[in-house]
Amino acid sequence: MRPRPIYRWKSFWFGLLTLAFMGWVSWDSQRYWFVAWCGRGTAGIAGERINSASYIVWSRSVNEGFGIEHRAVVDAQEWDDYLWEKLREQRPRIGVVRVPDAAIFFPFLFAWIGWLGWRMRKLRVIVRRDASS
Repeated sequence: MRPRPIYRWKSFWFGLLTLAFMGWVSWDSQRYWFVAWCGRGTAGIAGERINSASYIVWSRSVNEGFGIEHRAVVDAQEWDDYLWEKLREQRPRIGVVRVPDAAIFFPFLFAWIGWLGWRMRKLRVIVRRDASS
C-alpha cells in the first residue's frame, strides 16, 4: 500500500490556505489601515496593521469598550506621524511592538514544510514496515 499523495492531506491544504491568507493580509495592509482595540477602565490593548506590519499597542489610557476601524491609507507617513504623536503625548503610559509580516510568514512556512516532510517520512516508514511483514 502506498501513502496518499501530499495534495490529499488536510495539513497541506490548511497550510496552503493559511499562507494565502497571510499573503492577502500583507497585500491589503498596503492599501488599508486596520485598527482593533479593547479596553476597560485605565488599561487596554490595540492591534494595528499598516504597510505589511502589525503593531501591538498597549496603554494605561484607552477608549472604553471595543472597536474596529478600517480605512484607506492616504500616505504611509500618515501612520508614522499619528503613532509618534500619540507616543509623545502619553510617553510613560504607552508601549508599541512592531512585528513585520516576514517575521510571521517565514517561520510558519518553514514549520509547515518541516511538518509535511516529517509526516511524509513517517508514512513511508510505516508503509515499508507493513510491506516487510
